[in-house]
Amino acid sequence: MKKFYACLAGNWVCLNDDPKSMIVSDLQTTLLKFDEGIPKYDKLFRHLLLEAKSNIYIYVYYKGARYKISPVFIQIMDGDN
Repeated sequence: MKKFYACLAGNWVCLNDDPKSMIVSDLQTTLLKFDEGIPKYDKLFRHLLLEAKSNIYIYVYYKGARYKISPVFIQIMDGDN
């Protein structure tokens, strides 16, 4: 399963740990959410590539807080660990 990490306030966290975590682009368009622990991210990769080039921020909701970060602070790990 893919693991999604984000650097939030200087700390790397695994977004998979919070079933309510989300990544949104403009406070309206959901790019990543979790459904029973399984990530749903159809629009995420394309959007992150476009956003990283245009230097626009994305919003990460994690454990009840909202963070505004650059897309370069998102890491995606594919594997069994």
